[in-house]
Amino acid sequence: MRKYIYILLFPLTLFASNENLSMQDDSFSKEEKVLVTNVVMASVIATWGFTQWEYGTEDLHTGSEGWFGKETSNGGSDKLGHFYTNYLIARLIAPFLGVH
Repeated sequence: MRKYIYILLFPLTLFASNENLSMQDDSFSKEEKVLVTNVVMASVIATWGFTQWEYGTEDLHTGSEGWFGKETSNGGSDKLGHFYTNYLIARLIAPFLGVH
């Protein structure tokens, strides 16, 4: 498990370890910052998904999950988890994009 975390965090260290590649550097345009941030985040999520959530092992399926119903397996906590995770990711990448 620990090696997967290192694999996921490695792309972020490329920008944090070298001043010339820092996302805070003004030599990057806003469009370049958005592109790099999106590619890194998509890579991290895809890597985590394939290694931990078994992406690709089932066909895509849709159906009613019951959302926050009493009969659901998680009672909606998974939906709140997705919401909160997206909030944290937005807060994490906002400084790189120059959003205040």
